[in-house]
Amino acid sequence: MPNWDQEYIEAKIAELTKQIELDPNEIELYFRRGSHYWSVGEWDLASRDIERTLEIAPTSAGALQSHGSLLLLRRQYDEAIEQFTKSLAIKKYAGTYVKRSEAYGRQDKSQEAISDLMSAMRMDPAIPSVVWATAFYHHWISKFDTAVKYYDRFLAATNDEEHPDRRNAYYYKSDCLCQLGRINDAIESCQMYLQRVNPRAVKRIRNVKRRIQELKLYLFL
Repeated sequence: MPNWDQEYIEAKIAELTKQIELDPNEIELYFRRGSHYWSVGEWDLASRDIERTLEIAPTSAGALQSHGSLLLLRRQYDEAIEQFTKSLAIKKYAGTYVKRSEAYGRQDKSQEAISDLMSAMRMDPAIPSVVWATAFYHHWISKFDTAVKYYDRFLAATNDEEHPDRRNAYYYKSDCLCQLGRINDAIESCQMYLQRVNPRAVKRIRNVKRRIQELKLYLFL
């Protein structure tokens, strides 16, 4: 399970801050500290670290993708797409196509979103992010049974519980299972998500708990 303990995260941030003081131009340290800030909802501090990586390495595809991901989280979709596009111009990466697809999807630009998912799928099928893209693509076009298989394949291929897409896979998988009428499995998938989500994500937790209650009620109808 992800470690959301506040003391643990604060200790990690303090440790990385000391390392940055010793090596202020190492972008990996900013990436890691920014991800910890991100995990506890400190968006401004996370953004500051990501922007610092871009100052050090303006052509870093990873930094551009991270910046785009943060903008996506903040619902600044046009700006996020711009960052993802810059990242892809430097390095073609399946995960970046998936993120840009999500940004397009949030703008109801279905054609662009599906095109990006297909671009990701054409890359190495063994890469977990490509498996994720394939699951998301089939979910998008309502092939729920195939989507569930790929979400399961993604979960089997990734063992990093800190990876946000791992917990999101449980969430999206539950929707597919609902569509297939597999209500008990959908409830279990929701519960797996709740075990992994940041406890500070109060609104998301409340919504998922409500969904579980609705599914349980459906079983008794």
